[in-house]
Amino acid sequence: MRGRQRGVWHPDLVGKINGYPKTLETHQARVDLMRQQVKLYNAEGITFRSGVRDGWGGKKKLIKKIEDAALKEANEVVDKMIEDKNWVPDNAESRFLLAQTLAIITAEKHTPETAPVPLHDAKTRLQAIKTAWEMVQRKPMSTVVTAEAKAEDFLKALANRE
Repeated sequence: MRGRQRGVWHPDLVGKINGYPKTLETHQARVDLMRQQVKLYNAEGITFRSGVRDGWGGKKKLIKKIEDAALKEANEVVDKMIEDKNWVPDNAESRFLLAQTLAIITAEKHTPETAPVPLHDAKTRLQAIKTAWEMVQRKPMSTVVTAEAKAEDFLKALANRE
């Protein structure tokens, strides 16, 4: 296919390339199907550019640099929270998870000419905020007190309700 225009059927390639459409009509039907799929994926917001956010094409090194800086800053924040006893991690994994979620929340690109641009989309940042909030927020203690001392007393209490 080198040097050939894309989206155009080339009859000389029939039989030479495995799966190449044998007729112009078959080729046109395949092209139309692909166009419909692309429209559907764009409408649903599905992209297949793993690791690259919208508007960040060709900037994987910059993304990595921003993520590393955000993770370093997040680790410092978590260390400060533990030092000030604002948050006590249950285990090493919870400390790691909180640092990762804070890194997602705070990752931004700073340029002199524009305002800071968040690296992650709003949905991802909101999920990270929810996760961080659930990890940091203290859960209320709940206890169940049973007044009945024996199983027979419990059954009697149930029978008296009816």
